[in-house]
Amino acid sequence: MQTNKSGKAKWNYIFIAATAGVMIWLLSQMQDPEQVWQTLRTADPRYLLAALGCLLLVLAALLAARRLRLRRRLAEIAAAEDKAAIALRFAYAAWLMGYAGATPETLAAAGLDYAAARRLQLEALYSQHTMDPAQRQWMDDYAAQVLAHCQNRWKRLQRWYYHWIKCLY
Repeated sequence: MQTNKSGKAKWNYIFIAATAGVMIWLLSQMQDPEQVWQTLRTADPRYLLAALGCLLLVLAALLAARRLRLRRRLAEIAAAEDKAAIALRFAYAAWLMGYAGATPETLAAAGLDYAAARRLQLEALYSQHTMDPAQRQWMDDYAAQVLAHCQNRWKRLQRWYYHWIKCLY
C-alpha cells in the first residue's frame, strides 16, 4: 500500500497551472466584464444545468475511482500471505490513526494494545519464520478495532467525509 505522493503532487500542480492558464486566457479574451454577465443572464438554463450535471458526473466518477482503489488495496491485503498481510494491516491501522489524531496512548486508554500490534508487525517484517493465521486474525481484529475507535472520535460530518470523499474505509 505504498503511494507515490510525489507523482500525485506533480499532477496536482499541473492541474492548478492548467486551470490558472485557462483563467488568464479567458480574462485576456474578455473585452467587457458586463458582457459576460449579460451572456450568463440570457443563457438557456438547460445548458447551465447540463454543465452542472456534467460536473457532478465527473465528480462522481472521481469518487468512484477512489472507492475502487481502496477496495482493491484492501482486497490485496486480504489476498496476501500472512506475513505481508500482518504488516499491511498494521500500516492501514496506523494510517487511520493519523486521520483521527489517535496516539498509542489514546489507543491504550481505549483498551487497544498498540505495542503488541507494533511488535507483531516488526516480527512479520523482519523475522525469518512464518506467521500463523491466528496472528493474522489478531492483526485484522486490531485494525477493525482501530477503525471503530477512529469512527468514534470523528464527528458525523467527518465520518461522512472520510468514508465517501477521502475513502478511508
